[in-house]
Amino acid sequence: MLRPLAASFDRNFLETVQNSFFTSLDRFIEALPFFLGMLAVLVALAVCVGLFNFIRRRLRGQPPPVGLIADAKEIRALLDQALVERSRMDVKFLPADGSRKSMPCSLVDMSGNTLTLDPPSFVEARPDWMGRQVQCFFRLNTAKGQTLFYTFETTILGVDARGDRTARLLAAVPPVMRLEQKRSFLRIDPPQQYFLGLALWRDRWEPSTLPPSNIKEWGRPPLVFMPDKSRNPVMVSNISASGLRLSVRPDAAKEVNLAPQVGSRVLILLDLYDPDTERKRRFWLRCRIQNLHEDFNTHNLELGMQIIASGRPILEEIPYELAWQAVGEDGVEPLAAWVMRRHLELYREKGMEQ
Repeated sequence: MLRPLAASFDRNFLETVQNSFFTSLDRFIEALPFFLGMLAVLVALAVCVGLFNFIRRRLRGQPPPVGLIADAKEIRALLDQALVERSRMDVKFLPADGSRKSMPCSLVDMSGNTLTLDPPSFVEARPDWMGRQVQCFFRLNTAKGQTLFYTFETTILGVDARGDRTARLLAAVPPVMRLEQKRSFLRIDPPQQYFLGLALWRDRWEPSTLPPSNIKEWGRPPLVFMPDKSRNPVMVSNISASGLRLSVRPDAAKEVNLAPQVGSRVLILLDLYDPDTERKRRFWLRCRIQNLHEDFNTHNLELGMQIIASGRPILEEIPYELAWQAVGEDGVEPLAAWVMRRHLELYREKGMEQ
């Protein structure tokens, strides 16, 4: 008599458990999106916290950018030295462009957080210069005879007018300064493997006219540099955004009847290697010879040249047809960027001996 009761009890219990299981399963399925969303939020939060801690640790141990000076005492010490040496400060209004030239000034005083700059007498300082942003360049001499170049940006706080129609500029002491030369004047002597080729032509055309756009009309270049030759007739001694210095063997110059003179002009094709892109950079330059002398040891002719115009192909499909444009005081911008990058590379590799 007890067996049917036991079977009924077991069957009712199993049905209750089964119904409870399916009910719990249905509720779990309904709540599953909520739990997955919470899990995703927690995972994302953990990733963000880990990334933040990683970046913070990297920044704490990361050295400041090369050439950046942010210590207030060091900045004031450099400005004090500039004041003692009466170092000239070239001041340029920002934003800079090719039409704005720098203004040579003298640093005559530093009181508190204010610099006093004395512009040249022919410059008429105006009251509306107050609040303008300017960039200043200056140089200092080290104890070992080196010349270091610095630049900083600041704000003109006031114009102190004087009775003789001149005025002095009051500028804020900068919070940061950079060890950096004016890009157009920054001249480097990079390793020769960066120079992939050079060709030099006489500029036979009038200064007021541009060279023929078709380089086929220039004729054969009398001097050519190729990196695989053991004795090149011409070498690049140094280069900047606004000029370059060439060293010409005297026998090579005599062989092609090249007798350069100060004020004469030449046309140059210059190929440089760009390690950033691992490609060749080609420059077409019209240069004026600024100075020349004979090297005492090698007897080579050293030609210092200023870039007065640059050319670029009118069409990529026709690389021998050039369009020319005049070069301002800032030099050739792509060449300035190349020189600055190579300068920083050499600085990091060799350091700066103080």
